[in-house]
Amino acid sequence: VMMTDMKSIGRERAWVPNEALRHCFGTRKAEQMLMAGHSGDDVMRMVMEVMGHTSVESSRRYVQLAVETLR
Repeated sequence: VMMTDMKSIGRERAWVPNEALRHCFGTRKAEQMLMAGHSGDDVMRMVMEVMGHTSVESSRRYVQLAVETLR
């Protein structure tokens, strides 16, 4: 379904299914961890590991997205 939708908007070449699913999982897991009371540092470490980020700044965007979604 995701691939069909991406093709319909002309983005099939710029999209990698595993990357999209990994980022979706990382964002949702960050939300769950925050709701369960985990520290921001723990959430940041998980996001960096799951998404393969080497920069804290990259991971910070996903944690911020999770915080905004929970609000």
